[in-house]
Amino acid sequence: MTRPPARASSLVTALASWGLTGALALAACGVACGAASSALAQPRGPFFGFDDLAEPGYDLRLSLGYSRAERDDFRQLVFLVAQPVERIAVEELRSELDLRVSVTKRLALQAVLPFSVRSADLALQDVVVSRSQVLAGRTVTVSGVGLADPTLALADRLLEVGSFRLQVELGTRIPIDDNPGSPILAQRLPLGTGQHHYFIGASGSLRLGRLDVALGYRFEYNPGSTATYLVREVSRQGFASGALDTFTAHRVSAELAWVFDHMWSAWLGPDFRADEQPMLVERSGTTPFLADTFRYELLFEAGIQARFGWQNALRIGYSQPLLLGSDDDPFFPIDVPRHGVRLTWLFSAR
Repeated sequence: MTRPPARASSLVTALASWGLTGALALAACGVACGAASSALAQPRGPFFGFDDLAEPGYDLRLSLGYSRAERDDFRQLVFLVAQPVERIAVEELRSELDLRVSVTKRLALQAVLPFSVRSADLALQDVVVSRSQVLAGRTVTVSGVGLADPTLALADRLLEVGSFRLQVELGTRIPIDDNPGSPILAQRLPLGTGQHHYFIGASGSLRLGRLDVALGYRFEYNPGSTATYLVREVSRQGFASGALDTFTAHRVSAELAWVFDHMWSAWLGPDFRADEQPMLVERSGTTPFLADTFRYELLFEAGIQARFGWQNALRIGYSQPLLLGSDDDPFFPIDVPRHGVRLTWLFSAR
């Protein structure tokens, strides 16, 4: 199939379709807010970094991020589209409010509220009806805007000895929206997978002169849920919705931060994930439909921070995947890999 001609970014087109006023309002929010991680990776815990909530008080992080990802390998299927697909290109502009409250020096609460504007171009393959009749492939643009799945977390600092800190955390991501508007071809891009998500983890941080080091592990559990986007071919031109069985994920995160002076610092944050591929729930039990048991992703994020007084800081960072699992991800493009720039404003009160 011939690729569609180059055209304006579908995200820009989507913003224009929602009106100039809405686009300007969102841009204004972005300037105030800074960047956020994508739906694929959960935010780190409220105690993760060495300086995070060192004293009772709160941190407010307002952020804005841009991500773009493409996929043209469909040997592994995607849930959102039941038709044969040649290429999917997705863009996301995502703002996020991350509030971290230290109730005591040991106990902290976290609430993350994301707002997403996303658009995807779905390039469909030719459909062979008969030997003499072929329906030409076409490109369909779907978009979505609104509140994405929020995250709630609780953390407890177990140990603080000199410049070393150890903490544990648990939390949940609450599914809100997973309806694509059609059981066969998506009419809009869902902002969430509709899957309940729970996690528990532990992390430690250490200060060595000007160097801050943090390392954490998180176990994630998805109990499985029905999903309106989960469409599959059960007969010729017949499709059905379904449910997923339980599946898990493992995440290892690290952060190295170097403090130059009272104003400037820089950091590097590798993030490794191993996500179990889900299975379909059928009347007779569960059915595997993906070739591999796990999919893997390795991401590096680097950035700089400028601090203005002890209350305000501005961060700019860039995320680059070295090992990308989106070609094996059945949730793509409902989940968008982090790959792009983000800007974050941090306000602290003690």
